[in-house]
Amino acid sequence: MSHSVLVSWALTAAINLAAPGSPPSLDRVADGVVTAAEENPAFAGEDGVAQTVAVLLAIAWRESGFKVAAAGDCPGLAPGSRECTADKRAQSLGLFQIGRGNAGWLGVSVADLTGEPVVQARIALRMVRTSFKICATRPLEERLGWFHHGHEGCSDSSAGRARMRLAREILRRWPAPKEKNLEPRASNLD
Repeated sequence: MSHSVLVSWALTAAINLAAPGSPPSLDRVADGVVTAAEENPAFAGEDGVAQTVAVLLAIAWRESGFKVAAAGDCPGLAPGSRECTADKRAQSLGLFQIGRGNAGWLGVSVADLTGEPVVQARIALRMVRTSFKICATRPLEERLGWFHHGHEGCSDSSAGRARMRLAREILRRWPAPKEKNLEPRASNLD
């Protein structure tokens, strides 16, 4: 499957998920998510990249509404406060709202958590893969438990289940394109 076809598909899903007036960076988000998924898919098989893209899109949509520089979880401030910014008090950053405390073990800078979408997607995918590994004995629907529960083991996470359901819904509503067979058909005129 070509990269551009997958990006077009991911962009279609993102546009359909997003509310009117969504960030103008959706094309960069789609490209970044597809690039990260192609490099290191979290799922095996011929649909592994598309499944990985769907999970990343679901997380990014639910966590930030696809806002590349989203800042959240500011102690002492109401959710959505304009005073909650990445350079001040925000604890959760970027498309995937990854906690700034994760930068150290991930080997990235805090700035990377709000950097280019492809960098953010690679970081988030590392965390998704880690969560899937830690929660490997749980049903697939619950394998984002570690990711969404502050790394306190593989707990029951309604947020993680909701994102996995959304990923499944993305694949159902906007099916990933399939590779077309480009071999010429045998002709009975030969």
